[in-house]
Amino acid sequence: LTRVVTVMAGPERWSSPIFFDGVFDKKVVHHSLTHKEEEQDNVAKIDKFYVNQFSHILDELKQSKDEQGESLFDSTVSVMGSGLGYGFDHRYDRLAVVVAGKGIKGNGQHTAFPKGTPLANLWLNMAQHMGVQRDQYADSTGSLKII
Repeated sequence: LTRVVTVMAGPERWSSPIFFDGVFDKKVVHHSLTHKEEEQDNVAKIDKFYVNQFSHILDELKQSKDEQGESLFDSTVSVMGSGLGYGFDHRYDRLAVVVAGKGIKGNGQHTAFPKGTPLANLWLNMAQHMGVQRDQYADSTGSLKII
């Protein structure tokens, strides 16, 4: 049985004010903050907020058991990331992506892939890991072989 779940932390619309509990006293517009060099410390606070939320989800997966009594974390590949590396000039390179789960090669370490490596390589790797027989996905150039 394969389960795919997508969690959208918040809408990334140009003018949607969002309240980040415990981070700011009032709602902020994340998108416009990303376009201001002097607001990058606040963007980092928002990034940390989202990483903490992701960590909470992983902790819940570790505590939850499947029908065989195994942790859901052990049978799940979880990914947190973004389609934009740096909002100030709309660069989509150097994307920070976190991949977590049992069987992930390089767990607990930072891995930098060569410049120009498409994110689609990760999605191809994950599809192959789930048994999908494909050699390419979108603009992939090959599987990352992290799982």
